[in-house]
Amino acid sequence: MRRPPISKMRKQLCGSPDVGGRVDIPAFSLPPELVSEIFLHCLPRHPDLPPVTGLESPFTLSHICRKWREIALSTPALWRGISVTLDGCRGGRRELDLLKTYLSRSGCMPLSIRLNCGALADVHGREDASPFAAPFVNAIALRSDRLEHLSLCLPIRSLPALPGPLPSLKSLTLACYEPGAQDAEACLTRSFLSAPLLRRVTLSERYREMYKPILPWSQLTALVVDLTTLAECTMFLGMAPNLIYCRLTVLVRHAPVGAVTLPHLQTLCLNVQAPKFAPTGLGDFITSLTLPALTRLQISSFFLFPASSPTTLITNLVSRSRCNLEELWIHDAPTSSGAEAQWRAALPSLSSVVLGKRDRQFGKIWDGEGAD
Repeated sequence: MRRPPISKMRKQLCGSPDVGGRVDIPAFSLPPELVSEIFLHCLPRHPDLPPVTGLESPFTLSHICRKWREIALSTPALWRGISVTLDGCRGGRRELDLLKTYLSRSGCMPLSIRLNCGALADVHGREDASPFAAPFVNAIALRSDRLEHLSLCLPIRSLPALPGPLPSLKSLTLACYEPGAQDAEACLTRSFLSAPLLRRVTLSERYREMYKPILPWSQLTALVVDLTTLAECTMFLGMAPNLIYCRLTVLVRHAPVGAVTLPHLQTLCLNVQAPKFAPTGLGDFITSLTLPALTRLQISSFFLFPASSPTTLITNLVSRSRCNLEELWIHDAPTSSGAEAQWRAALPSLSSVVLGKRDRQFGKIWDGEGAD
C-alpha cells in the first residue's frame, strides 16, 4: 500500500488554517481529562520517581503551550513524586523551593519522596550537617499524613523532626549518619511505629542497631539490608516473623548465630560484601535457618563453604524446612552443565537453576515481592 506524501500527512496531523489564519491542531482539542491521563503515562509509574528535567519530567509537560501547562498544573498526580539531592556546596535554596513546589502541586495525592543529604556530611562534617537538612525535613513533615514511599539519607538527629502518625507510609528507606553513642538515644524517633501500613524497609549502607527500637518489625513483609553482620541478621530476622521477601548483604565477620524460623518467607537473597577470600562461618547462618514457605533462593557460593559438598547445606535447609524450593540462583559458582545437573539431582523440585557470576541485579529481580 502506497503511503501518502509527507506534506499531506503533516497537514492531516496539524490541521489546516481557518478563515482567520489560525491552525487547529487536533491534539490540542482533546478533553483536559484525557490529556491529563496521557500526561501520567509520560512519567515513570508511581512510586518510581520522575527526573526534574528531561522528557519524563512534569515540568517538560508544562512547557508545551498555555493550555497544556494549565492541565499539567491542575493534575496533582504528576507532582506526587520527587527526588532531591543536596550536594553540600550550595545553600540548597533552589532545591528547597523545588521540593515545596512539588508538595504544593501534589494536592492530596499520596507522596513518594527521596531526600539524599549524604554529601552534606562530606562537606560540613557529620556533626554540622543537620541544620542544612532541617528545612527539607520540616517541609516534608507538613505532609506526613500523605507520605506513602519515603527514602531518607540524612543525619539521624534530623529524624525527630518527622512527626507521627504516618498513616499512609508503605515503604521506607533509611541511610542515616550515626552519631556518637552518647547522642544515639536523643536522636531516635518513634514516628515509624505509628505507620500501620508500613510493610517494606530498606536499610542502606549499613545496618545500625539504633534502628531496632524505631521500626515496627513484626508487621514488615519485605526487608532489604545492604551491609550487616551475621549476628545482626539473627537479631532482626528474629524480630520480623512475617517476612515474605528478604535480601541481605553480609559483612564477613564470624559470630555465633541463633536459630531463626521464618514461616512465611518465600524469597531469600544472600550476598557477601566484596569477599577477597573464602570466608568462614557463613554456612553456620544457613544451618540456623528454617524456612517452610521458601520457593526462591538467590545466594553467593561463599555461603556454601566449607561443606563437604556444595549441595549439602541447601539440601539440608530444604529437608529441615520441608519447603518446595522452585528457583535457585548461585553466584560465583561453576557454570558447567555437570554442576547444574548435580543441583537438579539433589533438589528434584527445582524448576530453574542459574549458576554464574555475581551481577548488579543480585537479588533485585524479585524486589517487588512482599511490598503490599
